[in-house]
Amino acid sequence: MLKGGGGPFLGGDGPLLGGDGPLLGGAGPLLGGDGPFLGGGGPLPGGAGPLLGGDGPLPGGDGPLSGDGGFLLPDVAGETLCCTDVGSSELGLRCPNHLGHSKKGVVFMRRTRRAIEVTACGLLFALLMPAMAGAGGEVVAWGGNDDGQCDVPEPNSDFAGVAAGRYHSLGLKFNGSIVAWGDNDEGQTNLPSPNADFVAIAAGEDHSLGLKSDGSIVAWGQNDHGQCDVPSPNTDFVALAGGRYHDLGLKADGSIVAWGYNEWGQCNVPPPNTDFVVVAAGNYHNLGLKSDGSIVAWGLGPPGQSGWPDFGQCNVPAPNADFVAVAGGQYHSLGLKSDGLIVAWGHCDWGQCDVPEPDMDFVTVAGGYNHNLGLKSDGSIVTWGSNNHGQCDVPGPNTDFVAIAGGAFHSLGLRAMFGPGDLDCDGDVDFDDIDPFVLAMQSHAGYEAAYPDCDYHNGDCNDDGFVDFDDIDAFVAILSGG
Repeated sequence: MLKGGGGPFLGGDGPLLGGDGPLLGGAGPLLGGDGPFLGGGGPLPGGAGPLLGGDGPLPGGDGPLSGDGGFLLPDVAGETLCCTDVGSSELGLRCPNHLGHSKKGVVFMRRTRRAIEVTACGLLFALLMPAMAGAGGEVVAWGGNDDGQCDVPEPNSDFAGVAAGRYHSLGLKFNGSIVAWGDNDEGQTNLPSPNADFVAIAAGEDHSLGLKSDGSIVAWGQNDHGQCDVPSPNTDFVALAGGRYHDLGLKADGSIVAWGYNEWGQCNVPPPNTDFVVVAAGNYHNLGLKSDGSIVAWGLGPPGQSGWPDFGQCNVPAPNADFVAVAGGQYHSLGLKSDGLIVAWGHCDWGQCDVPEPDMDFVTVAGGYNHNLGLKSDGSIVTWGSNNHGQCDVPGPNTDFVAIAGGAFHSLGLRAMFGPGDLDCDGDVDFDDIDPFVLAMQSHAGYEAAYPDCDYHNGDCNDDGFVDFDDIDAFVAILSGG
């Protein structure tokens, strides 16, 4: 599905990353040689581009997202996505030391908890996060659980993404299927058939959405405001977001399509409807991130709207620049700056605008009703705001998280999982694991010094609590597929 030669996601002929695909293909509109986003003539990666350019705010030597480690780019010479080596990129970017070339011709993350670094380009996060997560992940859920929204179905493994509605949750599997659990009063957990080929998910209050690998959006659940009626043509979508009773879809050309409840103008995208790279939705307002790093906000909030107070959730604080990610809460908004700092504004009665110190090293952000989650570059989650249902009490161990989502009164985190024998943390047990396995048997400290982002205990292949010569037979069996 994901990495096969003819698979729909990363396959050689697939629509997303394939050689001729519309999104990341050699001539595709997003990452292709002439594409508007990351293409050679596009606005982003040019020599002075705001996101990936040589003088842009993200890949500078001191930035937490790219910094010394560089960034992720499509191979400038080939059809597949790959990580450019130091000195080999025409854009002068460097390959993070936790990235490498897989034998299947696709970039993989050597340590999934660092995968969020690709949020610096919002589209890459939405499209490539499933490909980055190596061996898959488990979903951790906490907070209000009256409707079972925190009871993750078994097997809790192989997840590549998460999304949270009011009282329900969604998980995207590596095989392109969706798992849904929690409240189903409106059919929001009744998965559409065929449950396959999904590459991204989102949730509204009582409805759910999935983005297919062919660029179409599927929506199901509550539909009393038309929030499940995706406008035609239902093609060329690359990202999506769910509000309370409305939805957003980002097109490959950088425009936003909005549908559903429009009482507060949340479906009236402000002109010019171009150059958007990320979308997010609150209850009745929206946020769109432009390719120049600025945020456009619309819907409930501007002065002059009667019947509801103006909490200021659409008043983006100055300077409105250098943003790389956005999120919406009930009546508040969040933006992540390129230096890893989170800015919050709008309704703050529950402390949801008081980002905990130190406000730094964040790599993505998510909003619930009146609480927020921020994911740090070390894989830990920081929460703040209302905690009346324990939605801010992250279960331990608070580490190795790669994705987050906020519901009304519950929270979700996707934690990376690496299995026994995977000593180089690339998601596979193969001959590349032999040297680190031998090193782990010889010296715990030596292994951790050589592989600081990997888990020493993956060498405990016989599960006896020790990494020693007794693990050799079990390691060989795993290596040989036994």
